[in-house]
Amino acid sequence: MPASFPVPMVGNPKAGRVEGKAGPMVTRAFLGWEAPLLPKVAALHLDAAGPAPVVLPGGRSGRRFGELLLQEAAAREVSVDAPQILTLGGLADFLLEPRGRAIPAQPLLLRRVWAQALQGLPADLRVRLVPNPPSAEEPALWDRHARTFLALHLELAAHGLLFPAALASCRGDELLYDDGDRWEALVHLQDAALDLLQQLERVDPDLERMAALERGVGPGGLRKLERLWLVGVAELPRITRRLLEAVAASGCEITAFVQAPPEVESAFDPLGCVISPEWCNREVPLPSTVLRFRDRPVGQAQELVSFLGDLRDSVTPDEVTVGVADPNLVPYLEDRLSQAGVPTRYAAGTPLEDTPPFRLLQGLASLVGDSTFPALADLLRHPDVQGWLASEGVARKLPTPPEDGGWLFLADDYFPAHLPGRVDRPLPGRQADEGPVGREARVARKMEALRQMLMGPRLGKRLEGRRRLSQWMGAVMEILAEVYGRAPLSRGIPRERGLIEACQRLRDVAEEIHALPPALDPSCTGAAGLRFLLAAARSGAVPPEADHAAVELLGWLELPLDDAPVAAVLGVNEPFLPQSTTADPFLPGSLRTRLGLPDSHQRLARDLFHLTALLHSRREVLLVAGRRSADGDPLRPSRLLFATHGVEVARRVLDFVGAGEGESALPEQPRDPGGLAPGISEGHVALQESPAHEGWANFALPPVSELHLPTPPDLLRVTAFRSVLSDPYRFVLESIWGLETQADDVAEMDPMAFGTLAHEVLFRFGREEMERGEICLSAGDLKRDLGRILDAVAGERFGVHPLPVVRIQVEQLRHRLGVFAQEHASWRGEGWRVVAVEVAPAKPGAPFVVDGKPFHLRGRVDRVDRHRDGRWALLDYKTSDSGHGPEKQHRKGPQGAKEWVDLQLPLYRHLLPHLSVPGFQPGDAVRLGYVTLPSKEEGAGVTLAEWDEAELLEADEAARQVVRFLRTGVIRFQPDRVKARQGDLMGTLLGVGLLGAEQDDGGRPEGG
Repeated sequence: MPASFPVPMVGNPKAGRVEGKAGPMVTRAFLGWEAPLLPKVAALHLDAAGPAPVVLPGGRSGRRFGELLLQEAAAREVSVDAPQILTLGGLADFLLEPRGRAIPAQPLLLRRVWAQALQGLPADLRVRLVPNPPSAEEPALWDRHARTFLALHLELAAHGLLFPAALASCRGDELLYDDGDRWEALVHLQDAALDLLQQLERVDPDLERMAALERGVGPGGLRKLERLWLVGVAELPRITRRLLEAVAASGCEITAFVQAPPEVESAFDPLGCVISPEWCNREVPLPSTVLRFRDRPVGQAQELVSFLGDLRDSVTPDEVTVGVADPNLVPYLEDRLSQAGVPTRYAAGTPLEDTPPFRLLQGLASLVGDSTFPALADLLRHPDVQGWLASEGVARKLPTPPEDGGWLFLADDYFPAHLPGRVDRPLPGRQADEGPVGREARVARKMEALRQMLMGPRLGKRLEGRRRLSQWMGAVMEILAEVYGRAPLSRGIPRERGLIEACQRLRDVAEEIHALPPALDPSCTGAAGLRFLLAAARSGAVPPEADHAAVELLGWLELPLDDAPVAAVLGVNEPFLPQSTTADPFLPGSLRTRLGLPDSHQRLARDLFHLTALLHSRREVLLVAGRRSADGDPLRPSRLLFATHGVEVARRVLDFVGAGEGESALPEQPRDPGGLAPGISEGHVALQESPAHEGWANFALPPVSELHLPTPPDLLRVTAFRSVLSDPYRFVLESIWGLETQADDVAEMDPMAFGTLAHEVLFRFGREEMERGEICLSAGDLKRDLGRILDAVAGERFGVHPLPVVRIQVEQLRHRLGVFAQEHASWRGEGWRVVAVEVAPAKPGAPFVVDGKPFHLRGRVDRVDRHRDGRWALLDYKTSDSGHGPEKQHRKGPQGAKEWVDLQLPLYRHLLPHLSVPGFQPGDAVRLGYVTLPSKEEGAGVTLAEWDEAELLEADEAARQVVRFLRTGVIRFQPDRVKARQGDLMGTLLGVGLLGAEQDDGGRPEGG
């Protein structure tokens, strides 16, 4: 049957026919692949007699086709009747007659139906699908399982199949295993879901399409159409294909526009889709000049920057499109292009789960549902929560002395010291306000104030109790309004536009949930309801702003119909290109082939066609494949790159495997879009971007080789001398400039927190000893007293629900204190009495004149004891596992040539006259020592130093040398003295564990 209207010929008429009749009322138009397809079709549409509905693979190509129509009409100075532009996903419903149709179930309602059906399955059937079912109180978890089974239903139904067809095909010798038991359960699940839909007076959209196909053209069946254009449609679901064939048989003139020359028409079926066997065996004309292999994501991104740099004089950003087969590459591409001054626009937009409103609700769900401190800390760090707290006057309500740091860092200070297991009750650690934990108590009170605000009536408290799932949506919207509705937001400001879009998408999903029928609306907690909303909204995205000056970043399937003259494709690796279909747990490749579903051969054929058309139609093309992921895992190159003859295949294999030997396997991290990666300085980045740099030989660490002190310190803590002697550079950064690393992700007491707990117990014990005076208790009584004090301090510090490991550590300290009780009883028996605990000189400190200039020493002595014969002992508590005594801790080196590395105890002598210690007289004999509580019993108790007067004078002179050194005001970086570990201050500054520099093929570092 002839076509009802001709398709104009394009290009040289002598090159061959561009149209071919493929069946009743179906015409294929082969428009060649020497240029992009969409501009050609736009021109043809203006020449056609009246607009025809146009079907394109995706929404972006549809929008671009509309733009090209307007541009072409403007160029011709004619008017244009805008056609109806459809996406392939909406084509099937467009082909159905709208009159008299039942109400189709929307996606969210479908998921709830399948989740309800899954919960209602008999246990012996359900266990085949969900061996460990979640609680009935968590609809989001049931929804997660339901998504898997609903996706199976949607994929099969799109090809006109139901689960019994899969059950009949999943048994046989050709398959690796018999999956009949699970498919039998799936058949029951599908029946239950469809029955529930019928009860709700809703219809499954795919089943409705099948029914309409049976009814034919007319009411309740298929739409009567005159014309329809398919543009660049390389594959069709089976049910959509049958619908098209039916409307064509009823007289609709269908034209399929194919981006290929007529000489390859045998490789396309009657509707212009690829024929798998024809394409899987074709050779792709891929010149070696367009192909690059790089080790890591950073290397791939740098290759793109170099490619664009070579073209900067001949193309503009809007003439370049970048296809990203592996979405994990996007942060690296955005980062490197931004560094190079190239704006980007990721067409997929920002995933809704990465937006501030989503993360706010996610943090609140964790806080209310899990009640863990990390959830509280994460929410406190949310920038919009910080803004809300600031608007509530938190900075005024929580005035913070400088030594405490800003109030936003309270979580980092609080958690390592108190390690609470739950935060649904007042936080521990607020009671004590003196001794070694006085500052900690102030921090704890401020942290409790913040907890009360976040879990108060305007945020967390709104989610208390139980309600219907739909009823929680109002509370969620109130929370968003509380945080984001306090001031008008403007779409003219990019960040605020993103907030508006994200809140609107969350609202839309909340409205769908609010409209759920009672049968699908379970009762749950507020946290469970919030988690359900987030799970339902997770797949959404906030579209990017239009930016014609930006380089577009597209997914692979959006690239074929893009019309930019320059194209680059990155991440040309398996399983991203072609998309893998073999790993499906229910539909492995062999079963897909049996059922006639798109399998690996069809995906390969489609992508080979797209790659061939891309190479023919673009002026410049770049293909980049990675050897390893960001985590260092090996990657496979795409099969598309090896669709050539044997010699060239071997050459590409060697290119892929031969250049990556001996390179770093350290993982790399993308930089924060808002700035440099943690631990990487501007100096690092500037050097890595320098094209003249060919290695690391000139790389100086850290970026500042000398630190200058405008005003040298005039006082020093006695414990700080060890830091200066060990690493003066680190000392200045930490103790003078106040730099430090902070974290609230610890899982147990670190050595400092463990020592602080022990110090507080011993501080209170010491006060009781002072009150007892000459009364001596037995070791058993002392052990009981220490245990009582430990229980009180641990209760104040950690509360009644600390982390489980903290309970173990408290018991470990109890054991150490039991050993200490034995030793202390002996010490008392020798005539010693505790006369002072936690004493320090008044400000500015004890004078320590150096070269005639005043200087002061600060410090706190843990305990001062006095013997009945008048001797004094200045003692410091040590809880380290080593149990080293004063000599090992303070001096290093061979006998007769030891050097002072710590001056704490010798300098205690200068503090003593200025302490509030009754009875001390200058000239009294003073001993210096440790009270050690090591993990092993050996070495526990009091250990006194045996330094003579000459050695103590050497220590004084060493202290004066430290003061003289600091007075120079110049501190040089000394690499041989730096001990940089991952996670500590110097390790962070030097990028230990973060830089991961590696050499690419040109010998230049790829690290970032």
